[in-house]
Amino acid sequence: MNLVDFLQILQTLAKTHGKRVFLLREIAALSGASRPATGMTLLRAQKKGLVFRVGNLWVNRTDPAPLEEIALALRSPSYISFESALYRRGVLSQSPRGALTLATPRRSGSFVTPLGTIRFIHLKSDLIFGYDETRLAYSEKAWLDLIYIRGRSGRRTLWTEQFYPETLNRKRLKQFAGHFPLWVRQKAVGAG
Repeated sequence: MNLVDFLQILQTLAKTHGKRVFLLREIAALSGASRPATGMTLLRAQKKGLVFRVGNLWVNRTDPAPLEEIALALRSPSYISFESALYRRGVLSQSPRGALTLATPRRSGSFVTPLGTIRFIHLKSDLIFGYDETRLAYSEKAWLDLIYIRGRSGRRTLWTEQFYPETLNRKRLKQFAGHFPLWVRQKAVGAG
C-alpha cells in the first residue's frame, strides 16, 4: 500500500468511524493488505510524520486524538483519576504537571507521547468504579484514589495547587469511601 492510499484510509477512519487511534490489524482490514505490508506502510508513514506509535496503538498525526482518547484506548479497564480528574472537575485550581493519570486494575506503567505523558496507576479491581460514561472519575472518587495511592506510597498530601474540598458531594464521598480502608475514609471525610 502506498502512502496516498494510506492517507485515504486515515481520513476514512477519522471521518466515517470517528477513529484517530487504531491498531495495525484495523488498517490491514481496511486496506486489504497483509499485516506485514501494513506494518511497513505504518513505519514509512511514521517517518513522514503522518502517525506515531504508543504501545500497540497507532495515532493519526494529521488529525490527532486528544491525549485522553489515546490513554483510554491504551488500557481497558481504566479511567482518568487522581489529580487529572480533580482538575477537570474543578476541585484543583491548576492543571497537574507531568502526566495524565489513570487508574487501572492492570499493572502500572507510563507512556511518553508527542502529546504528553500518560501514567497508569494500579488499583485493586474492587476499587475500579466511580466514573462517568466518558471514563472520568467523579471528584469524590478521584480524591479517594489520590489519598489511597499517596498513603500507600508513604507520600504526604502536599498541594501546590488550591484544593476546593467544599465542592465535593459529601453523600457520594461517604458512599465511595465505604470501599476503601478505614485510614482512607478518615482522611477523605475529614477533608471537606
